[in-house]
Amino acid sequence: MTFDVIYNAKQREAIFELKLRGLSGAEVSRLCARGTHGLEPFDIPRDTVNRIAREEEANRLGADRVADMPVGEAERLVRRSLGLLDKWLGRIASRQARGKDIGSDFIECLTALEKVQRLATRLPGKSSGNGHGALSGGFLADLADEDSGNEATAR
Repeated sequence: MTFDVIYNAKQREAIFELKLRGLSGAEVSRLCARGTHGLEPFDIPRDTVNRIAREEEANRLGADRVADMPVGEAERLVRRSLGLLDKWLGRIASRQARGKDIGSDFIECLTALEKVQRLATRLPGKSSGNGHGALSGGFLADLADEDSGNEATAR
């Protein structure tokens, strides 16, 4: 599935910023219809808002954009991105259960996950001696340990 690019960079940036503030796709769609961020009003469906927000999030995970990012900020970005990917996978599973085609959505999700993984592997683990997670398994291993602990506590 391919999409024609009908939203310019300023519109995409405005959409992404509004989604980062925690607004729903429908709320962002309504704001865009009234005009936002100094832009002329434009119509955009909520599903397209959500797709653009996912794409922009994934684009921001490029190595060139995070190279100088402080470790704490990069960790927050990885955690937030993993949360978004989890929700995205949930929506994909729901669509699949209803018999919908999920091929392109699944491929986009995997591509975004690969970018998150590349960023996360550069983050040091808590007990890492060399700053690259070599001794502890790194940030992802620590995150998995935290998640396992949370699941055990919830039971």
